[in-house]
Amino acid sequence: INAGLYAQELMENCKKVVSEENSSSNPGHVLVKSAMEAKSLGSSTALVAVLIGQ
Repeated sequence: INAGLYAQELMENCKKVVSEENSSSNPGHVLVKSAMEAKSLGSSTALVAVLIGQ
């Protein structure tokens, strides 16, 4: 298990989900959907923030 590979895939999936859906998507939804789409095994800590008015 490569945690670094999983973390990279998770963040790439997050970018994909946000660009496909809506930039104002619920951050929890984005993270869960991204994790469900990950093919790599692993675990990761993620900090998710929403910037309003940016």
